[in-house]
This record gives sequence, structure tokens and C-alpha cells, in this order.
Amino acid sequence: MAFNLIRVLRTLAAPVAGSELAASQGISHPTLWRAMRAAGPQIASWKEGRRLWLAATRPPGLIPVRRVASDGEIIDLPPARPLANGGTLWIDWRGHLRVFEGLPPEIAALRPEGFLGRALARQIATTYDVADNPSHWSDDEVLRIMSERGEDLPGDLILGEASLARWYQNSARPIPETDGLAEAFEARARATLAGDLPGSSAGGEQPKFTAILQTTDGALCSVLVKFAPRGSAPIACRLSDLLAAEAIALAVLQKAGLPAVVPRIIDGPDRRFLVSPRYDRVAATGRRGVLPLGALDDEYFGKRRTSWTAASARLVAARMLPPQDAAHLRQADAFGALMVNTDRHYGNVSLWRPTSSGDTFRLAPLYDMAPMAYAPVGGELRAQVAKTPITLPGLSGAERALVKEWALTFWAECTKSPLISPAFQAIATAHIAQLSESPEV
Repeated sequence: MAFNLIRVLRTLAAPVAGSELAASQGISHPTLWRAMRAAGPQIASWKEGRRLWLAATRPPGLIPVRRVASDGEIIDLPPARPLANGGTLWIDWRGHLRVFEGLPPEIAALRPEGFLGRALARQIATTYDVADNPSHWSDDEVLRIMSERGEDLPGDLILGEASLARWYQNSARPIPETDGLAEAFEARARATLAGDLPGSSAGGEQPKFTAILQTTDGALCSVLVKFAPRGSAPIACRLSDLLAAEAIALAVLQKAGLPAVVPRIIDGPDRRFLVSPRYDRVAATGRRGVLPLGALDDEYFGKRRTSWTAASARLVAARMLPPQDAAHLRQADAFGALMVNTDRHYGNVSLWRPTSSGDTFRLAPLYDMAPMAYAPVGGELRAQVAKTPITLPGLSGAERALVKEWALTFWAECTKSPLISPAFQAIATAHIAQLSESPEV
């Protein structure tokens, strides 16, 4: 009976060294080589050191992966190889081929999430026969859908031939930065809420859309636009306050020397818009590679329920992040605590992916920094002023003094901003009093 390499590999729970397989099956190395050539994409082979490893793949056998460079050039990367045992063969953060138990973190991070991710899932659920909540998709469903509808994913990767073709066919029309920009945003917001414009699957629960703006001199800029209703109703007023507070907080961090996006506020007739440049995009077609902290931590540490400060220490110890970037991350964590940003999860921090051998991750611009302790819950507002912490673990005395100064600046800016309501200005004044009276911080 002819040796059936595919059948043998499918009986194994893990990849096997070629020499061990040949010995266990009683076949010669030339016989093994011939079987490998005949199997084609139904098997994967790779080297670790001097050893050749083999595994059976699962459909589709291989998935082309490309990177979009900052100038829009398409660069071929090694294809991802889904394996029969449920793992995936692809490159790690250092560019070395390895087998991941599930999806590699860079690909797992492409699963749609948040407001826009669910909008996309609802739009395509029937076509692809999948759940309308992308968090319920299997790894194979993520690979299949992102290989066909992944032309505008966060970061710089494009999976599959169909997604690449859609990227080339992209006909998104830039929005001119004219006096009618607010009205154009109002139309986009209505379409987004109606489910017509899912756009990129950028994460986060705040209603948002993506757009390309064209300045008066013709330059193009990709932006992420959050929006909230305007008006005197308490909930609408609070949501608008939070967008303005986010813009203030990020401006404070950027001025302090931390990497941070610098959004601007545009008020329309019915809604307030927070317009942030997309740091993973360059002009209209260029991109930069980023990875959410959560995806990285899930693969290498599995401790995403700990603080940003704890994550910064792990990354430095593993030589995955420079000490200065780690310092900025723990300082942002402490600043977030003092501005009562209760939404400091691992999906709200991203890292630049290494682009060449020997590089490490770098802290990408900070975003989503708002006093979320005051976000409406169940249609109600918080009745009392939130308590700021009296200790900031992991910081030196000099860092605590610095971060406290940033927090006082943030709250002071909130008290005098014409974009902040009198009610929230009073809350900001109360926080200034709390911080001023707290010698521990």
C-alpha cells in the first residue's frame, strides 16, 4: 500500500519532525520527500534549527497575507497555514515561523469588535451564515470572512486574494474640509446608525465611523469620528461632555511628551463629533502595523486582567518594549486613574509592530482617555462625584508628582472649556479639590 502522508499527519495531535515520522513509519527520506510534494497545500512543512517539521493543514490550506506599507506598496508576507490540529503556522513578532495554538495575535486582532464590528457582522451574517456577534465567530470563520471582507481592517495586514482585490477597488470618496463638514458628518452618522456604513472594524463601544478628509490644499487624512447627541437633555449633555473631555485629556498627554492622538471637536446641528487622525493610516492608502495590547498579552502572558502598569513591567522584562515606552504606559495608567477613566482595558492600548529584525514593539499613540466613571449607565447618570485613588502603585515619587500635575491640568481645563457643560465643570472643580487635598498622590 502506498504511503499516505496526509492521512498519517491527520491522526497526529501535534506537528512531528520529519526524521521521526520517517522512522516511525518505516519509510526512507526520499519516499517522505515524494509524499510531501504530492500532498501540496494539504500539508505544511517548516524548519526549526536543522529539523524539518510537518503537519496536516485544514482548508483552505494556506491564506495569503500582505502588508500595506506607509506609501501604499503591497508587501508579501509568508502565508498563514491553518493546521488540522486547530493551530496556525505563521510568523511571530520577530519574523520567525512558529505554530500558534489558535490564531496568531496579529490575525486574532483582526476579528471585528465594538460598535463598528457588530455593525459589520449584522450586515454580513446572513451571507456568510455566521452569528451577528463577531465575538461568537470561530477561528475558521474569522479567517474566511477576513480573507474576503478584510480590505479595511485596523493595522496594515490584508488577508486573502478577495480582500486584496477589494482594497484595489476601494472607491471611498474623501470628504472635503469645507464649511459643510459638520453637515457631511451628520449624514455619515445617520447612515452609520442605520447600518449602512460599517466601514473599518475599529473597536470600541462609542458610535463612530471612519472617513478620509481632504484639506483645502488637496492632502488626504484618514480619521476615526466618534459622535454623540447634542442637546440640553442630561444624557445627551453628558455624552457630549465626555467627548470634549477626551480631547482635553489627550492634548494634556501629548503636551507632556507622551504619544497621543490629538483629536478635535466639531459640533453639528444635532451631534458632537470627536475627529481623531488614524495613526494606523498614512494619507489615503498607506498604513502602519499596530497590535492591541490584549492580543499580544493573550498570546505571550495571559494576564490581561491586570493593570497597564503591570503589563508595562512584563513587556520590559521580556525585552518586548523599551523602558521609556513602558514608563509612558504606566504614567498613562496613573493619569487615567486620577481622571477616573475606568475603561483602561487592554483593548484601549496599542503597540507599533516591529518592522525589521531586532526591533521591539513601541507604544502607539494613546487614545480613548476620558473620565468614563461618569458615562451614563442604564440611562442614568452617576449621582455623586467619583473618588480618585490615593495611591499610584508602580510609580516613583517624581512620577507621582508629574502625573498629579497632569491630572490637575486636565480638570482645570475642563472647568474653563466652553465645550463642557456647567454641570460637568462643577464635577471637575470637585476633582481639583480632591487632588489638592490628597498628599499621598
